[in-house]
Amino acid sequence: MKFLHLADLHIGKRVLAYSMLEDQRYIFQQITDAAQKEEIDAVLIAGDIYDTSSPSEEALRLFENFLLRFDELRIPVCLIPGNHDSDMRLAFGSDFMKRHGVHIARPYSGHSDPVVFWDEWGEVHVHLLPFVRKRDVQRCFPDAVLNNEDDVLRTAVEALHVDCSVRNILVAHQFVHGGAISDSEERIGGLDGADPGVFALFEYTALGHLHRPQHIGMPNIRYCGSPLKYSCSEVHHQKNVTIVELRKKSNPVEVREIVVTPRRDMREIRGRFDELWNPVEAELSQDYIHIILTDERSEPDAFLKLRRNYPNLMSLRYERQNGSADLSGIDVLENAESMNPEDMIKELFFKQNRRDMDEKQLSYLRSIIEEVWGTL
Repeated sequence: MKFLHLADLHIGKRVLAYSMLEDQRYIFQQITDAAQKEEIDAVLIAGDIYDTSSPSEEALRLFENFLLRFDELRIPVCLIPGNHDSDMRLAFGSDFMKRHGVHIARPYSGHSDPVVFWDEWGEVHVHLLPFVRKRDVQRCFPDAVLNNEDDVLRTAVEALHVDCSVRNILVAHQFVHGGAISDSEERIGGLDGADPGVFALFEYTALGHLHRPQHIGMPNIRYCGSPLKYSCSEVHHQKNVTIVELRKKSNPVEVREIVVTPRRDMREIRGRFDELWNPVEAELSQDYIHIILTDERSEPDAFLKLRRNYPNLMSLRYERQNGSADLSGIDVLENAESMNPEDMIKELFFKQNRRDMDEKQLSYLRSIIEEVWGTL
């Protein structure tokens, strides 16, 4: 059998001020085209279908159309809720959906029957394990000793009562020890995650949560990653979809990737302001851009000026040779109540740039203060 492994769709997500809905619609078309070309037997979606537990109407409609396309192709879909999803909302109408080939994991109850497929080598059992926390498993197994994430996941997997005489696939959305995380993700569950040995009974474990495509220990335990870049920390990721082929039980699974091309890439650009702003020298781009300026001095309104060349500019920060201070510390403003606006801004400037304002900058600051507050 041939499966398409997806996860972390985050439908309806906004990255900074930008809605990703059109980008998601674009990439979903590539995914369904690939499923048709590859003659996929079933789709596995390992959680975080939506970006929030209360998705917008537009997000709901986009996912509905995504599922309808698989229905047109006669490709069944198996999916679970992730930590961003509402398990109750996602499971609404699941019995009806099952009649149309969409198998949705219900909220965790300690037991579930696998979805059963057949091919020339017999049965394949797909086990759908919704995202679980310690409290979910403890509620169902009050006598279980759950000291860490490994105990939690091991208890949940043992409760599946896997039939080892047939081939088995697990679809789960958990943090597993050994996975590399990025800024758009969070460590869910235990600090170090579960041990991948928990999945020893399965021919393939289709994981969701981590956005970078990666194997965990061995090729048959895999995070397929998100289909789009959702943070600056992902600009160097190569996004793809994962194809999994199961043959007879004694054979290892074959796992391969199909690269997908986004409507707009997300990239990071580094350089001086004059290089990036000069229309002659600058690269003009419709991509989602994160800019790092290497100038020693800040350029007034740099973000607005650079958007002329990069209309989808997402963020801008400075990286200076003399180092930039972290302004998140509470000490930065601990004397704020006793300071006037000019002294406060001068101190912040010094902490950020490791030097005092020059006369031109002071004059500009004072004109702004006078405009806003009047003469102090």
